[in-house]
Amino acid sequence: MKLVIENSDKDLARNAASEEVEKTLREFAINFLRVVAGGGRSYEIYGDMVACIEAAQAYQKVHGLLPSSWDISNAVDGNRADRERMESWSPKDREWYWTNGEAAIIDAKMDIRQASLRIIAAQMAGQRTIQYNAQNLFDKGLRRLDDVREERRRERAEAAKPQRRKGGKSKWSTPRL
Repeated sequence: MKLVIENSDKDLARNAASEEVEKTLREFAINFLRVVAGGGRSYEIYGDMVACIEAAQAYQKVHGLLPSSWDISNAVDGNRADRERMESWSPKDREWYWTNGEAAIIDAKMDIRQASLRIIAAQMAGQRTIQYNAQNLFDKGLRRLDDVREERRRERAEAAKPQRRKGGKSKWSTPRL
């Protein structure tokens, strides 16, 4: 019984360290992106970096190694919330969202966000080829978004049109004299 309690304490410590790494990385990324965009709290950048290092060191103490690339990428994934929301849909909801175009809109927006971040990074690094490729991905995402929205607009307009009865005469029309 004592071994179970010790493992449980170890698991709690590991989970806490993992959550702290994720929290500090996200806070750093959020503030850093805001600073890059002309806002944020630039005076806190170094403190955010120190917090990330301290969280990684605490993680290393309980896990025996530093956070993996996957852990880091997952912590700062700007599309994670949308992806998790889409994964939580039941099969019936998933079909409905894809049929009505809502999932395609979310998917296109995720591509646009990813491409935007790649464009900014490539500009900052002076990497014209990567920037050009990212701009193409951005444009492709915009076209997909526009196409889905236009299709939905057409469907709504078609549904809003008055429906004519077969046989040519409406029950509301007045007889001709």
